This record gives sequence, C-alpha cells and structure tokens, in this order.
Amino acid sequence: MAPPLSGRTGAGDNEVRALYLKALEIQGFKSFPDKTVLEFGSDITAVVGPNGSGKSNISDAIRWVMGEQSTRTLRGSKMEDVIFNGTEKRKGLGFAEVTLVLDNTERIFQMEETEVAVTRRYYRSGESEYYINRRACRLKDINEMFMDTGLGREGYSIIGQGRIDEILSVKSADRREVFEEAAGISRFRHRKEEAERKLERTEENLVRINDKIGELELQVEPLRAQAEKTKKYNVLRDELKGLEISVWLDQLERLRAAGVKLKADLEGAVRQRDEAREAVERLYAESGALAEQMRDKDIEAEELRGRQSGLDEQVHSCENSIALLKNDIKNNSENAQRIRQELEQQEVSSNILRQLRCSACDTDPLYGIFTSGSTGVPKGVVVSHRSVIDFMNYFTDKFQITHEDVIGNQAPLDFDVSVKDIYSGLKTGATVELLPRRLFSFPVQLLDYLCERKVTTLVWAVSALCILSELKGFTYRVPKQVNKVLFSGESMPVRHLNIWRQYLPDAMYVNLYGPTEITCNCTYFVVDREFEPGEVIPIGGPFPNEKVFLLDEQDRLVEKETSGRRGEICVGGTALSLGYYNNKEQTQKAFVQNPLNPYFMEMIYRTGDLGYYNERGELCYATRKDFQIKHMGHRIELGEIETAMERLEQVHRVCCVFDEHDLKIVAFYEGEIEKREIVKLLRTQLPAFMIPNAFCRQEHLPITPNGKIDRGALKRLYQEGQK
Repeated sequence: MAPPLSGRTGAGDNEVRALYLKALEIQGFKSFPDKTVLEFGSDITAVVGPNGSGKSNISDAIRWVMGEQSTRTLRGSKMEDVIFNGTEKRKGLGFAEVTLVLDNTERIFQMEETEVAVTRRYYRSGESEYYINRRACRLKDINEMFMDTGLGREGYSIIGQGRIDEILSVKSADRREVFEEAAGISRFRHRKEEAERKLERTEENLVRINDKIGELELQVEPLRAQAEKTKKYNVLRDELKGLEISVWLDQLERLRAAGVKLKADLEGAVRQRDEAREAVERLYAESGALAEQMRDKDIEAEELRGRQSGLDEQVHSCENSIALLKNDIKNNSENAQRIRQELEQQEVSSNILRQLRCSACDTDPLYGIFTSGSTGVPKGVVVSHRSVIDFMNYFTDKFQITHEDVIGNQAPLDFDVSVKDIYSGLKTGATVELLPRRLFSFPVQLLDYLCERKVTTLVWAVSALCILSELKGFTYRVPKQVNKVLFSGESMPVRHLNIWRQYLPDAMYVNLYGPTEITCNCTYFVVDREFEPGEVIPIGGPFPNEKVFLLDEQDRLVEKETSGRRGEICVGGTALSLGYYNNKEQTQKAFVQNPLNPYFMEMIYRTGDLGYYNERGELCYATRKDFQIKHMGHRIELGEIETAMERLEQVHRVCCVFDEHDLKIVAFYEGEIEKREIVKLLRTQLPAFMIPNAFCRQEHLPITPNGKIDRGALKRLYQEGQK
C-alpha cells in the first residue's frame, strides 16, 4: 500500500498533487477485535502475510470508511458481517469502527485543518454513524468530499483483485465513471443530477398547487352563502338574548316574592323546633332516671345469677365427687379381687420370671408396635431392649431431660412417640403427665392443663402442635414454663412453627426424623435460625451410634457437596429394629445389606423417604417415594406442590393426593382463600402441569390415631364426593 495517492484540488485544476494517507485506525472490523493503528510514513508501505492473515481486510476497511455500501464488494453477505463475530476464546463485539487519517497540508480538501480524519461506525442493531474530524456528518458529505480526488467508492486509487479486468470488460458507460472521476468532473455530474431531481420535484409540487387552487375556487360561492346565513344567525341570536333576559327578570321577581313567604315559614318552623327541643330534653331527663333504675335492677339480677351459678357448681361438684367415690369403690373391689388372684398365682409367676431373667438377652424383643399405615398397610415392628436403651441414653442427654422436667405425653401408648415420653421418665426420674385425649378438642382446657401441671417438655406430633397455633390458643394463655418442644411425624409448617416461637421465644425447638423401624428417631435438628413460610426445615444430623446416608437410584452414595441432589434416606446402627413381626417378605425388602459394603454383613433400613443436602450441608426431607407420581407425561413430587401452597399466606395446612382413577391431583387445605386466587398465585411458582386439578377446602384435615394427616381418608372423601 503506497501512502501518496493521486488527487485533484478541484475541477479545471490540471495540477496533480499527492494526497498522503497518514494513518488507519481499526477496531471491531472483521479480524481486528482490538483497536489497531497503522501509521504510514512518506515511503511506500506494503502489508505482507500468508493467506487468511487479514491483508485484504485492511483494503476493505479503507473502502468501507469511504462510504462503500455494497456487501459483495466487502466480501460479505450482509453489512453486519464487517463486525468482529468472536472466536472460541473471545466474545464477539457490538460495533465496528474505522478512522482514515489523510494529510491536508496542501489544502486538497476545503478545510482549515492540516489533517482530515474520516470515521465510520456501525452497530449490530443496524445504526450507522459518520464523522469528519470527530464532527457528525452524513454519508452524502463524505461522498462529496472525496469526489474528484480518486478516493470515492468508484475511485481508481484502490484497485482490488480482478478490478482491472472488470474495468476493461464492463460496458463503456460503466467504464466512463472511472475516467470522469480521474478527470475531476464527477463532482459536477453529481451536482447536475441532483439539481435535475430537485427541478422535477419542484414541477410536481407546482402541479399539485394548481390543483389545490382549482379546488378552492369551487368552494368560494358556497362559503359566500354560508357567510350570509351567519349574519342572519347573529341578528337572531341577539334578539334571543334580549328575550331571555326579560324572562330571567320576571322569574327573579317571582322568586323574591316566594323568598319572603319562605322566610315567614322558616321563623314559624324555628319556633316549633325550639318547643320540640325542650320536650326532648324533658324526655331525656326522665329516661336517665329510668336507666338508673334499670342498672340497679341489672346488678341485683347479676348477683342472683352469680349465687345460682355458685350453687350449680357446688351441686355439680358434689355429683362428680359421688361418681368418683362410686368409681373408686368399684375399682377398689376389682383391685382386691385381682390382688387375691395374683397372690394365688405369685409363686408360679415368680418361677417363670426367674427363668426369663436367666435366659434374657438385650437383643430380645422389648415391644412390638404397628406402623401408622398412613402410606400403606400397617406392619408390626419388633424393637429390642438394646435399641431402646442405646437410643434413650443419647436422647435424654442430647436434650437435657432431667428429673426436674414434666413431660406432657400427647401420643397414644400404641404410637412410638410415646416411647420417648415413657422411657425418658424411667431413665431420668422426670414426671410424665398423660394428657387426656379429649383436651385436644378444647385448646383452652389443654392450655389450662399444661399450665396447672407445669409441663416443661413437649414431644408431640406436628398435628398436635398445629391444633394450638391454628385455633389461636396462645391468645388465651401461654404455658411459659415449656422450655423444650420436640416435633416429628410430618414436615412442620414454618408458619405454625413461627407462631410457637413468637409466644415461647426462649424454648428449644427440635425437628426429629425417623420411622418406627429405627427406634423412634435417627436424626435431629435444633432450630437455630429464622425460617420463612415455604422454606424447608432440615432434619439435621444423625444421633450418636447411628449412620444416616443417601443412596441414588443406582445405589451410589450421594455426597454432601452435591446440594439439591436427591436420594433415598438409609439408616444403620444399633437403633435398627428386628424387622416386621411374622412378615419375612417385607422384612427382607426393607432391611438389606449395605450396598456400599461388600466386605462383611452390615444391615441397613431403606426408609422409602427421599432426602437431599441443602447449601449448608444439612440433610433435608423431600417427600415419600410413594408420593412421586407420573402426571401428564411428567414425574411430579406431591411434596413440592404442598411446599409451594404453604408459602401462601392464607393457607394454614395442606395435603395433596393423586386420584389414579380420574388422573387428577387433588389439594386439600385449611384456610379462607378461594380456589381462583390459589391458582393465580401458584402460577408464579409452579409449571402448569404441577398445579392441582381440584381444590377442597376443609375446616380441619383428618388425622390418624398417631397424629399424622390421614391421606387415605382424604382420597376416600374425594372419591365419595365424585360419586
């Protein structure tokens, strides 16, 4: 590339002077992502490089900055191709910019500056910008500046590959443009063509103006007639205005006369009002005296009702005492009879007990207890002495249960939650209060009972805790002596947990997890931070001497670092039960060899529950494998829908079931919110295929005898409603 380029100062000037190319700045143009400045001296400059190194892109850049609009000439399919499009290691750019700096010391261009910098910038959005010496201009201005210099788009100073053959082979009319540019007359030809176009447009405008004048002349006569009508209208309007004023004056006189009469009537009405006011004041005075008499009578009646109520209570108390005495007499009689029978059998029983103690082993069954059956058919779980002793040692120490505690037993004795109440009392000497079941239907009486018995420790099912928070029992009375609240059986709704923490902020709250098959519980989480509705409360870490881990569908260990990845919760250790009573098939299915240990026998229990680790590495319960359904071609976990609905402020509790017959997801919930509002809010949290097909509002969700939500009852309730 040679910096001195041939050019002319203007038309009629035969002197040929050199036009020097001083510099070329390229940024974002084709293969030049970074800003690149090529400076040219007074000597000849050549760009040398292998094929594909971008040599031709430099000449393309010069053509482009001088106004080239043909993408074919620029070796592209669209103008956007001139922008650097990126590589594997570098992102593409959003614009291309090229600046051409020319020497103007000989004033070839009609400008004061000694240098002329022409800049063109193009954005991916299709917008273009042009500048001459950093001042915005039009493409037309650039084209006119380069006319007669040989540097225009059709100029001869830049001749690419095949350009000479093209010039020689084209028609004479096309070849003429090159010679006109060299001769310095292209500027004037361009101006002539532009002037001819302006003359054509001016003639067209004159024709349109003459047409308009003709149209307006046709409208003169109709407008003259309308003007005459307007004059008549103005005369009649003035007459109408005078007549209206006369009418208004007449009406004003009549109104004045009526006003005098109304004033007289008003004075008479004021006198009557004053008389009526005096009469009302006399009646108020009389009514006040009567009201005082009524209050005295009401006080007397209230005293009489109080005395009557006291007498009724005394009568009721006496009747209860009589009934209790009769019951005690009956019980004492029965006890006396039983004692006589036991004394007769004592010698035989002592021998049997002695034999049992001699042959006893800590792996012998301590109790057999049936599962709740909330997820299937109940099974009898057999638990050994060793499992209970091992678990209770850690349980009481972990949660600091001592002889000073009073444990409020909520669970029936045939539910394994009661094992923690009974054996905590036996181990530490703590008092165990057996709460009457009827109290859970009357929260006021239940709270009175807890306060009167000074209960300190609650090891309750989630449903039992929700009864008090749902019915706003704490607005009546708060059992302030409660310092430990341990809950299990189901996922605790955060909204209800927060109500408990609001009224008992100093108590310790523990989320316990574990099926009956692993002796009460295998993990625990002490609530140590605030949770928002919809968040999942972790089930925490394992109790000492227990192993809890997750296995994926290929029986591979799920690591803590892979947060959010789900697996089945598996448990091993001393707390493992002895299996299901008289049910070898189910025992072998759930109690299996640890697939991670091929070296020796290590039994684990597969819970059937799905869990995952959160971002903190805490174990969280997700849902039951049984609650995972296939609906509309998607695998759906009902627990995720329940979590989303629990985030809704007006939903207090929720349970979702799947109707296999009609292939519908049915949501049962407690709360005042309507179905339409629930659907609207769920659309912001769940995909359409996960939104339940039916919603059933319940005053209270049914629970099993063990305090869990009875999903079977809900499914039957829906099916009966469909019939």
